[in-house]
Order: sequence, then C-alpha cells, then structure tokens
Amino acid sequence: MDTGPPWQASEPPARPEEPVGPSRYLTEADRIHIACRLREKASFRAMAAGPAAVPPP
Repeated sequence: MDTGPPWQASEPPARPEEPVGPSRYLTEADRIHIACRLREKASFRAMAAGPAAVPPP
C-alpha cells in the first residue's frame, strides 16, 4: 500500500549526455600536449600556431 506522495518513489533524474562539441575546458590530452611542448621550451605563440597555421606545400 502506497501512502506517501507520488514524487517520493519516482526515478532519479536522468543524467544529461556529455557534450560532444568543443568545451571551454581543456581535455587531459590537451593538457599533456601543452606540458610536453613547455618542456621542449616552445613558446605559447608557437603552440597556438600549431600545424594548422602552416600552409600545405
């Protein structure tokens, strides 16, 4: 016999799916890449330019 309000026995809210698109936070892979480049003494400008800034031959 159910005597309590109906919301007490309801299912927990569904967790939203993780966004697939770009995030405002860095991923672990991004952090590792930056740390490796900093150990190589690369400048932030060089890291920001990256391979995407180099025109193809």
